[in-house]
Parts: sequence; C-alpha cells; structure tokens
Amino acid sequence: MNRDDLKKSGLLEQYVLGLTSRKESLMIQKMLEEDPEVKKDFDKLRSEFDGYVVDQGLQVPDDGREPRKQEDFDDLDYEMIMQMTARNHSLVKWRYGLGVLCLLLLCLCGFLFRISENNHSNLIIEKAEHAQDETSHHLALKHALKSIPEWQDITTQKVAVKNGVVLLHRLLNQHVVLLDLSHCDGISAGHVYHVFFNGQLNEDPVLVISGKDRLGLHPVLLEKETSSLQIYGRRIEPASSIDGGGNTLIADLSLDGTPISGTLKTQ
Repeated sequence: MNRDDLKKSGLLEQYVLGLTSRKESLMIQKMLEEDPEVKKDFDKLRSEFDGYVVDQGLQVPDDGREPRKQEDFDDLDYEMIMQMTARNHSLVKWRYGLGVLCLLLLCLCGFLFRISENNHSNLIIEKAEHAQDETSHHLALKHALKSIPEWQDITTQKVAVKNGVVLLHRLLNQHVVLLDLSHCDGISAGHVYHVFFNGQLNEDPVLVISGKDRLGLHPVLLEKETSSLQIYGRRIEPASSIDGGGNTLIADLSLDGTPISGTLKTQ
C-alpha cells in the first residue's frame, strides 16, 4: 500500500483517532517510518485533530490532572455496569411485586364477582318468595272478603217471653245465629243462661251466658241437624238436674226455615 492508497482508504484518519486494529496500526507505523510524505500527512492530521480538541475544550484540564488511562475508563465502565445491574435488579423486584399485586387484584375481582352473583341469586329467590307470599296473601284476603257477611242481609226474629224479648239475628247463607238477650230482664243471682240444641239437655250446653254478659251479642254456630234451640235460666250452686228446682225454660226456638220462628214459653 502506497501513500495514495492510504489516503483513499481513510486508515490514516482512523489511526489518528485510535480506531484502527492492531494489524492496521502496525502497518501504518511501518509506513510512517519508511515514507516521510506519509509522516507529513500524519503530522498534519494530528495537528488538525489537536486544534479541534482545543476548540471543543477537550484538552487536558488546567488544574494539572493527568488524562485518564484505559484502566480508568475500564473502572468507570465496571462501575456503570454494576449500577445498571443493581438498577435492573430493583426493576425486576418491582416487576415481580406488580405481578403479584395484579394477581391479587384479579383474585379479589373474582371473589367480589362471586359474592355479587350469590347476592343477586339470593335477591331473585327473595323476590320470588315475596311475590309468592304476596299472591297467597291476596288470595287469602280475597277468600276472607268473600266470607265476610253482608250486614244488610241479616234477618232478625223477635221472640217474646214473659220477662222481655229474645232477639235472634241470622245471617243469610251462614250457619251462625247471634243471640241477643239484652231485652230480657236479668235473671236472679246465682243463675246463668244455658243454651242447648234440639232439646239435648243431657249433654253439655253449647253456650253459657252469665248475667253480666247478657247485654252482648252471643254467636252460636249451628250444626246441620240443628232444628231448635232452647234457652234455660239455670242455677249455678248447688248443682242440680234440669228437672230439679232452680232451672227455668226461658224460650224454645224453632230453627226450621227462614225466618226463624219461636214459641212463647212462660218462666
């Protein structure tokens, strides 16, 4: 390689900048020793490079510090590599931490979604049960309203007795009779009213009315085979039979058909 080839290849400029390989550096050094023209070109490039360094403020510091050697740069590279490694290690820790946090958030979202679905299912069941209860309530109320008697349909029969009037209030299509003894004079002390069906005096009375309760309405639930109703004024103490003393037949009432008819009985 001659001078012209060296200038065209640009190896001399690279050598000045320290960018050539060992083989190329040895070749250029040999040419510098053998060819003065090459040495002149080298000195010119070196002078231009030094001038560029001075212009850019890259010359040796004014405080007398020595220029850094290759070992100094190697140490700086090592320190930089260690710092970058430590920083990368911290970044890896942060990545793992964020990954675990994302996983926990995902599990929490799944848990909350499951709770929401369960609550939604329970809410649907509760609404269905509420709707069923409300329907049952409406049906029961409707049935109850149908069974409520119409008070304007009440028929009243007055049955005269010796000491007043016995009133019988009967509801149409209902097996109930309201017995009203408020228009009769009160029975003597120690006596109560006993009500029997069909003259069955040997059985327990279907209704017992004390003297203090005489002024109220007393419902009597009739049986299908009930055809008559007897009211006795019966002594409480001492106990005695129907035919014994202290028992008075107040009224014997027939319940065949409507309106109710009664038979006057004297006390």
